[in-house]
Amino acid sequence: CGLSTVWISPTSVELTAGSNIVGRFEEDEISIKILTSHYASVLSALLMGLTANSYGRKPALYLAAIINIIGGEILRNAEDSTSIWAGNACASCTIVSGLVVGPMLLSEIAHQRVRGALITFCALQFNFGMLAAYSL
Repeated sequence: CGLSTVWISPTSVELTAGSNIVGRFEEDEISIKILTSHYASVLSALLMGLTANSYGRKPALYLAAIINIIGGEILRNAEDSTSIWAGNACASCTIVSGLVVGPMLLSEIAHQRVRGALITFCALQFNFGMLAAYSL
């Protein structure tokens, strides 16, 4: 969930000041919308886990890709705060889905000799990315 809301830390000043294309956001509105993206992340983790178990890892990743494309289109055409938050919820679903299903697929297709190193590298990329995002 941290990846889905890390963008809010550096941009909250601009969002509350009104220096964006959709106007000024209130602190309460930002908090509620972030909570909504967290709920979307939790639901998508369950959905992707069930999809991966029922239909396989690749279809689950395809579903995550479709949700990502939809979220990108919503964000690209956003003209109000609801559109921004809907796109953010789709992005949250995609991030969590990739973190749930991606390592599972990688552990299945990687050679036994390099499997542990690749899974560890995935976790390191995730944590270093969050560190860089919060640092900047």
